[in-house]
Amino acid sequence: MNIIEIVNEFDIFDEKGKLVKYNHITEHKVNEGYQTVTYNTGFFPYWRTKTKQVKTVSDGSKYLINETKDFRLEFDNEIAVFKLTIKVNECYEWVKITQYSSKDKLGLTKFITQLVNKVRKSDEQLSRDHSSHF
Repeated sequence: MNIIEIVNEFDIFDEKGKLVKYNHITEHKVNEGYQTVTYNTGFFPYWRTKTKQVKTVSDGSKYLINETKDFRLEFDNEIAVFKLTIKVNECYEWVKITQYSSKDKLGLTKFITQLVNKVRKSDEQLSRDHSSHF
């Protein structure tokens, strides 16, 4: 299992922060609503504060970034969270990683390494338990 390959899969945004790299949408969702915007008009000290409602639309879809025999990486755009599933034979474990946390490549590499080791140990334990029954 190539940990660096998994870490590189987290690079899915362009320089403006727009999602650009994914395989397909697993769950399409568009959030519509209104946001209150407050602004000032005039000049100090005689300005006036005004408020208006602005219609907003946001993408709340879930995207499959990549899936291999070793891992699956998804991104939930509504809450800006990655879901990483590590698979070793019959064992798997998933974690959620915030978009902000995924920017720290060194920390992400260490975390994924620990997660992979944990799943491998679980798989070894499962293999020992199965072999002791026969």
